[in-house]
Amino acid sequence: FSSAHFITFANGECETLHGHDFHVTLELEAALDPDGQYVLDFLQLEKTLKSLLRRLDHKILLQSENPYLQLRVQEAEPADEPDAIQQWVSSVGNWLSRSDFSQDTGDMLAQERELEIRLSRELGLPPVTQETQSNTQDVLHAEVEVRFQHRRWLFPEEDCVILPVENTTAEKLAEYLAKELLKQPILAEKPVQRLSVQIEESVGMTGICEIQP
Repeated sequence: FSSAHFITFANGECETLHGHDFHVTLELEAALDPDGQYVLDFLQLEKTLKSLLRRLDHKILLQSENPYLQLRVQEAEPADEPDAIQQWVSSVGNWLSRSDFSQDTGDMLAQERELEIRLSRELGLPPVTQETQSNTQDVLHAEVEVRFQHRRWLFPEEDCVILPVENTTAEKLAEYLAKELLKQPILAEKPVQRLSVQIEESVGMTGICEIQP
């Protein structure tokens, strides 16, 4: 998985934001399944691991438990784009002036929905649904503010994953993944003897977490 991060150091310094192509290795020890005579179905375990990695892929990884950082999720200030707004209103007005709508007011709800669909199609926008109406504000107007001493970053919330770790080092990311794996149904009922997750952030630089439940 490919993600961006930065870590803080014991001497009080903080890295610049940068990215890695992380590589994950998983090792598992347990008793053989009496029916299949294997420790675990490799394909199902791989599928489970990949589902966890997809949450991290192409995201900014932030550490919520870091004592040197202050994280806050807040509503973003709306962008001041009068020209874009005027252009949008003009496009809607021009389209409406060219469109022919039924004068029958018997079913106003159906006409309103038809207008919604046709307008969305004309302007190249996805149709509005109840789900998008309820989620649009959260998705479009939320940002994550991160502070370290005099430095300050602002990220769109949808570009971030806030992890319950002290630092986004390879070691702590490996520990996070190991604990998340043990919660998954495929391992929750399996008497695991040893679980090892290794995360390589660059060649020769690997953090390892080994758990013996």
